[in-house]
Order: sequence, then structure tokens, then C-alpha cells
Amino acid sequence: MATSLPALQDMLEANGVKYFNGNVPGELIMTWETNRYLNPETNQKSAVIVIRLEDDGQFVKFFCPSCFKSDVPHKQALFEALLGVCWRTKMLQFEFDDNDGEIRAMIEWPVMDANLTWNQVLCATIAIIRLLDNYYDIIIKAGQTGILSWSDESDAEKQAEIQSVVEKLRRLLGDS
Repeated sequence: MATSLPALQDMLEANGVKYFNGNVPGELIMTWETNRYLNPETNQKSAVIVIRLEDDGQFVKFFCPSCFKSDVPHKQALFEALLGVCWRTKMLQFEFDDNDGEIRAMIEWPVMDANLTWNQVLCATIAIIRLLDNYYDIIIKAGQTGILSWSDESDAEKQAEIQSVVEKLRRLLGDS
């Protein structure tokens, strides 16, 4: 038995995740806060994550639509940065729609006759958010300046890790 939309909705609700139904059947949409990544549509530190079941729930896709703009001064450097991120990471890939210029961060896999688990949902969602946060500066810099520097990567990872620890401490201390 493949994953069903009602089962996915029940799982999200059981774990306190707010979502809404998308415009496409079999699609749920969530919004997550980010530490560094700025959504180009809203200019806020947040990412929209869409979960889409395809082929009667046999395939699942997690994606962040329009996560980067392709109308930049240095398009080649932007695409080199996106491909470099794919090379350096597990699961994440970027899609480009040459009809409208949309760039998506995406993770997809076949679930076939299995049920999607909460750990899989959490892993895919967190992976997209963390990778957008960790590589945001490198990708934006490449598209705006034409300079692609992976030496910025370790600084970005360190900064993201520090920010994550600070957020956890604030929550523990009740200082939101």
C-alpha cells in the first residue's frame, strides 16, 4: 500500500505541524523559519516546503518552490553554485524551469508500496531548510558577483551551527 494524503495529514497533525492543502491534488504546504535563507518572494527568513504525493502515493517529493531567482547578473556562476551544492550534499537537488525561471530545491524518492514515516518527513524537511541556510550566501554571492567561493562554506556551516545552538538555548531559557 502506497502513502496516502490522509495518512500524511494525520502524521503532520499528530506532530503539531501546521500545513494547508496546495492547489495541486495530493499536495500539502508548510512554512518553516530559517536562520539565514531569505525567501525571494517575501524577503523574510522563511521557506515554503511543499510535500507532493505522485503516482497514487508511490513517489513523494519535498520541495521549496522558487527558492532562488534565475534573473541574476551572473547566471552561469549561479548554476555552478547550485550544481556544487548538489555535489557536496546528500539527497538535495535543484530543478530549473526554463519556461518561467523557477529554481526549486527538491528531495524526492520512491516509497512504492511502503508508508512514509515521520522520520522521513522530518529528515527531508530539515535537510532542505539546513541546506538552504548553509549555502544561501554562497549561492547569492555567485549569482550577484560571479564569484563562486567554497571557502565561504565552512564559515557558513559554523555560523549556522552557532545560530542553532543559540536558538536552542533561548528556548530552554524561555527567552524567545
